[in-house]
Amino acid sequence: MGFYVLAESFLHLPLRPIFRQLHPNFRGGRNANASEIWAQLTKNLLAKSSTKRFREYIFHKIRHRKIPGEHKNSRRKSSMNKIILGKTGIIIEKQGFGCLPIQRISQQDAVYLLHKAYDGGINFFDTARAYSDSEQKVGAAFSDMRDHVVLATRPEPKTAEEFWKDLETSLRTLKTDYIDIYQFHNPSFCPQPGGEDGLYDAALKAKEQGKIRHISITNHRLTVAHQAIDSGLYETLQFPFSYLAGEQE
Repeated sequence: MGFYVLAESFLHLPLRPIFRQLHPNFRGGRNANASEIWAQLTKNLLAKSSTKRFREYIFHKIRHRKIPGEHKNSRRKSSMNKIILGKTGIIIEKQGFGCLPIQRISQQDAVYLLHKAYDGGINFFDTARAYSDSEQKVGAAFSDMRDHVVLATRPEPKTAEEFWKDLETSLRTLKTDYIDIYQFHNPSFCPQPGGEDGLYDAALKAKEQGKIRHISITNHRLTVAHQAIDSGLYETLQFPFSYLAGEQE
């Protein structure tokens, strides 16, 4: 058992519980199946360029493990409470995952939490450029299952040049070649086609290039929110709302 303790210390992973999830008959290395699993994982460890990649491989194996008699899609829970997101035509679970809080935890913990949310049925994940390393953590969690989730992020550009810079950064950190919902993040005005700022025209061009799928906006100002709705230019509007909101909201 000393070898397992050493490996666990090196990888910062609880290997024995992980192996039990990979194979129900695992009992700490006292049977042939466990030896075969360990040999396979060791081989993959040697093939990986870093401990981080091996750790991600382990979590990937757990998420996609096959259980006898289980339907391949039955592992994911679903509330069956689905909605169409704004005017996008995208069907999502009604409850989404706001990714601001994950900037306060490690990437390993964030990836684990995001995967648990996905396994629980959530398929819409909303982050922002302003949320420090949130985009990076979302990218680490979903880069190998991109087509199964809907990703939204928000830039805060003031010019077209800043728009393109933010977009390329988000594509890189999210590890994707497109963003489903690209939202202007709480601007003081409602970007319009032909505006001097060039923001909406840049968004249209990015959509034509396939880098974003839907142009959206978030705002904390009721007047700007109304302008966005009345313009018909935006496919979703994200506006803060709670039981403490005033009658006008």
